[in-house]
Amino acid sequence: MSGTWQEPFADDASEISYRSVSLACVIGFLLGLLSPVALIDPLLWIVPIAGLILSAWGVRKVAAEPSRLTGRNIAVVGIAVSTVILGWAPTRLFVTRHFVYADARKMADQWCALLKAGKREEVYELHQEQQFRRAPSVSLTQYYETNADPRKQLEAYFEREPLKTLVAQAADGQFRFVGNEEQSRVRENGTQVDFVVLRYDFVHQDEVTPLLLTLKRRFVPATGETRWNVEAVAFLE
Repeated sequence: MSGTWQEPFADDASEISYRSVSLACVIGFLLGLLSPVALIDPLLWIVPIAGLILSAWGVRKVAAEPSRLTGRNIAVVGIAVSTVILGWAPTRLFVTRHFVYADARKMADQWCALLKAGKREEVYELHQEQQFRRAPSVSLTQYYETNADPRKQLEAYFEREPLKTLVAQAADGQFRFVGNEEQSRVRENGTQVDFVVLRYDFVHQDEVTPLLLTLKRRFVPATGETRWNVEAVAFLE
């Protein structure tokens, strides 16, 4: 595959007039320059992969037909950039997922400890997104006792299963972390949102019930902070 372009980095300037630049080298070079988009989403890893393949093919074509084709230098650049991004993108994703799981685990353990301690108001607050929670200086017990509507919402929340069962049994039960189940990323109203599912075993009177906690992590670009809340709780059947 070849075009009519001439290589800007030709090995021998005298040959520029009659040697064509390999189209594979050109496309591989351009894809190499575009390969940083792979840092945005794993689906875009195809860009550096394609850049690496086409650049390598271009080098091979030039080596096979040196009197007719040129473009090796730009193809080498495409190979180098694509290779760097192919190593960087998966590593970055792995490290990010590791830290997201670790932060989710801290939040989930806090939720379990509060539920076991019978602190329903604090548990309910963790289910709400951070901007809707009461200020740390507010007495949650007093707030929910003196405000009828929030109190009704809290009571209705804990009437739902499995929360109703967990509230009744958590004091003499135990939450045991099992492992990470799933992690996904979406965009809501222009902001990055991660959903993390963790699995626990709830042990009560020698009966073990698998429990899934879904946590939500919202990234706030304006401040650079991340905001967590417990999105859902479910017994695993």
